[in-house]
Amino acid sequence: MKSVWAIVGAIVVVLLIAVGIYMVDVDQTQETVLPEVSVEGGQMPEFDATVGSVEAGTKTVEVEVPTIEVNPPEDAEGEPVLGDAAEDAAAATEEAADATAEAADQAADEVTEQQ
Repeated sequence: MKSVWAIVGAIVVVLLIAVGIYMVDVDQTQETVLPEVSVEGGQMPEFDATVGSVEAGTKTVEVEVPTIEVNPPEDAEGEPVLGDAAEDAAAATEEAADATAEAADQAADEVTEQQ
């Protein structure tokens, strides 16, 4: 029941905003005229700046990159235990690859038919 009143309240608010927008009519009754301004004298500031230098370049370095080896646990038959999530992801990936290949074949057939 509370959600019904919330929906009714939202509709009422939207209607009030719509009525408020259409009840205001603004018309320009006089053109804008800017004042005349004159500036005399004055002086811009002057600066002396000493800046450093930047040199950019390249150099060759040798970096040792670590290697990582992952060994999943094995079941009684010596097969890696992937778990349901990994198996589901592998199946979904295979299905997506099959669907993509099928769509590509269909598109190629359509192009061939159009030519």
